[in-house]
Amino acid sequence: MRIKIDIDVPMPSWAKRVSQVLVVAIVVSGTAIAVADLQPKFVPGGKLSAETMNANFADLDSRLAAGRTTVTLNGSRYSVGATAYVGGTQSYMGADVQGYGGAKRKCEAAFPSRPGAHMCTTEELARTAQVGLVVPNAAWYATATRVGRDTNSAVTNDCFGWTDSSAGNFGATASEVSANLSFSVGACNQLLPIACCD
Repeated sequence: MRIKIDIDVPMPSWAKRVSQVLVVAIVVSGTAIAVADLQPKFVPGGKLSAETMNANFADLDSRLAAGRTTVTLNGSRYSVGATAYVGGTQSYMGADVQGYGGAKRKCEAAFPSRPGAHMCTTEELARTAQVGLVVPNAAWYATATRVGRDTNSAVTNDCFGWTDSSAGNFGATASEVSANLSFSVGACNQLLPIACCD
C-alpha cells in the first residue's frame, strides 16, 4: 500500500518536516486524527524554543491519549474516535428534530462546551454501555437505516430522516432498562430527547 501525504501550509521548512513525520507516525500506528490537528502551533518566522516544542508535543499527546478528536466537515465540527453518550436535549417529535443536521445543531446547543456533539449512533450507545457509562433513559438515536422484522412489525426509518411526526412511522429509541441498555422503536409523534454523543 502506498500512502502519499501533501502538506501545503505557510510554515518554515523545518516545521513541514516535523508535521510530515508526525502524520506518518500516526498513520502507521493506525490512530485516526485530523491532519489539521497535527499542524505545529508555531508562528512563521518565530524563534524555536524547547518550551514551544514541548508544549506542542504535550498538546498533541493529550489529544491522542484521549482517543478522540474533532474533524471539520462542511463547516461543522464532528467528534470521532472513542465517543460516548454525554446527555440528552429537550424533547422533540420526529419532524421537530429537523433532519440529521438539525439533530446535530440541537446537540451542540444543549452542550455548548462540546462543539463536536452530535446525535448518537447505535455503535456509540453500545460502546457507552460496554464501558459502564450512563446510558439514556428513553431518547432518539440515529440508525441511518430502515429496520423491521416482517410486514406486520414496526419499521423504523429514523422518522424519514427526522423529518416526519406521524404515528405510522418510527424512530430508533434507546433506554436504560434494569441497569442495561435496551434498543427499541418509538412512533414519530412521541416527544423524546435526542441522545447526544461526543
